[in-house]
Amino acid sequence: MSWAKLLDDAALANVLPQGHQNLAAPIRAALAFFLDRLPQTQQRAILDEQSGLPPLTPISMRLGRLARQSPVLHKLGQVLARDTRLPLEFRLQLQQLEALPPSLPWRTIREQLQCELGCLELQGIELEYPALAEASVAVVVPFRRTGPTQQADADRDRGVFKVLKPHIRETLLYELELLQQVGVFLDESCESLRIPVLDYGDTFRQVSECLAAEVRLDLEQQHLREADACYGDDPAVLIPRLLEPCSPRVTAMERVEGVKITESHVFRQSGIAVPSATRLARTVARTLIARPFLARSGHALFHADPHAGNIMLTRDGRVALLDWSLAGRLSESARRLMVQLALSAAVTDAVGIESALLGLSISADVDRQGLKSTVHQFLQRIVRGEYPGSRWLTDLMDKSYELGKLRFEPDLMMFRETLLTLEGLLCSMAGNAAVLDKEMVREFVWQFLAEWPVRWIMPPDHRFGTRISNFDLIHWAQRIPSTVAYRGVTAWMQMSEIVASPLPIFRSV
Repeated sequence: MSWAKLLDDAALANVLPQGHQNLAAPIRAALAFFLDRLPQTQQRAILDEQSGLPPLTPISMRLGRLARQSPVLHKLGQVLARDTRLPLEFRLQLQQLEALPPSLPWRTIREQLQCELGCLELQGIELEYPALAEASVAVVVPFRRTGPTQQADADRDRGVFKVLKPHIRETLLYELELLQQVGVFLDESCESLRIPVLDYGDTFRQVSECLAAEVRLDLEQQHLREADACYGDDPAVLIPRLLEPCSPRVTAMERVEGVKITESHVFRQSGIAVPSATRLARTVARTLIARPFLARSGHALFHADPHAGNIMLTRDGRVALLDWSLAGRLSESARRLMVQLALSAAVTDAVGIESALLGLSISADVDRQGLKSTVHQFLQRIVRGEYPGSRWLTDLMDKSYELGKLRFEPDLMMFRETLLTLEGLLCSMAGNAAVLDKEMVREFVWQFLAEWPVRWIMPPDHRFGTRISNFDLIHWAQRIPSTVAYRGVTAWMQMSEIVASPLPIFRSV
């Protein structure tokens, strides 16, 4: 089928971030490659819906409707929905993907549950019509227990089933295979599409492997148990409790009632006392980033799909973390190297930054010159006053991937995506994304202060919860004089360039 009318370069350029309009043609080519290989029935359904829209329908709305008919595009839309670099109109369309009204027929849902769990009535389970919500691969259905139970907590008699849509596993895996083919297509078309020569195939393969977990509800159930153990002592956070019965295609869990975390104003307008938006943003940042980063466990679990549809505010003011299908783990070494990277950046230690990046990379073929150029470029951003926070880090990883040919493990790439998604979410909640870095620094300082008394009695190479040893402190302290000198020389050179160049007022003379 032809996608020329739907995929127009000029129209696509209008929904891309400023300075990236040149990517319209490659994106159009990749999207057309993907759509053209979907099953014919799916292609016809997409084209029928698109042709039924008014002729002057904006491209942002067309793309939003397109994403609803593909689980892979749906997930991509959720990831981009809060990216402040995108035009507001496009973001608003994508934010509708965070929680869609259910479209699956009630009879189909019931049949799917009974096929998976057996007769619900015999188990004392009554489904409550209608379904609550629909996501990219599953639908959420409320239920209650009607028979005698052993539970002392009445709330456990009410729950929800998260059940996979019929045939969604086959559909998703087929589309993920197509996604990998898109990566190969881009690798083969770098010259004609005028895009950098990168290993797109490997990147898209990693993304596909991560997204395949969306239909592994048995993994989600394991993640929920671990998350409950991690956050059970935090009164500001709610992890839904697992209930019975469960299966690899159905998760039964505690029903959480509330609103999306970005809609806390709904409770305030109703007179319900809930924390301020800024305080909620701090809780989200601390819970999803700072806590796993500073966790004592060797491989800390983190939520890898933190879009607004998966984070709710309950009536009692708690932040509920839903949908643990996508979760990653931060290794001890990865967290140590990221701390080394950030602190090396703070003292303008180019060697330290380069060493940390090489430690994080799993690539055997690194472009050392490209990596050195990248480190120098990002040190200049710090000298000009930029804080080496989450945005600086994700940009550095991207540029190191492009120029240095570095490759990072899948969990670290998931953590990068989590940072980007959270930036946009926190900006929606608190007006800016700086709360993420501020909360991370606050938690890091508190952890460091708690370690200080015992640092005097521990071996100098011992690493604490901050992943900093006393040897590290000595090294960075020694860097302070050279840091001051480096910044001074750089400032002097920049001032010399300004003085040597003609003043703008005289350029027209």
